[in-house]
Amino acid sequence: MSDPIYTAFTVRRYRQPDGVLRVMERDELPAGCPGWVRAFFIEDVPPDAIRADHAHRRCHQVFVMLAGSAWCSVETPAGKKAQFPLRASEDVAVWIPPWRWVRLTSWTPEAQLLVFASEPYDYPAEYIEDHKVFREGP
Repeated sequence: MSDPIYTAFTVRRYRQPDGVLRVMERDELPAGCPGWVRAFFIEDVPPDAIRADHAHRRCHQVFVMLAGSAWCSVETPAGKKAQFPLRASEDVAVWIPPWRWVRLTSWTPEAQLLVFASEPYDYPAEYIEDHKVFREGP
């Protein structure tokens, strides 16, 4: 199996009289996605701001847009690229493996992004912020 640039997967959704419940359990993650040890939110992002714009050495991330939308661009060291919207209106989460340059743009004012990370926060050792270093690969 080739190494995917990213993997979108469906999050279970249950509409109930008192609201919507979305469920994402570790054993339902795509094969190879290790789960998480850390979670964080990104919100109140100005529409013209760029978030991320870096890669990780070991960390896998799962993105879940809770409100609004943003655009996600992903690139591999070999130059393979993908761009797609992250939308709260869809029952989709996106798994980003390590060694992917991620750039988040075009945020709507109400956008809220939940990120699950497979590694503890380890800046600067875990982060690749120089695109030239990233292109050299692992």
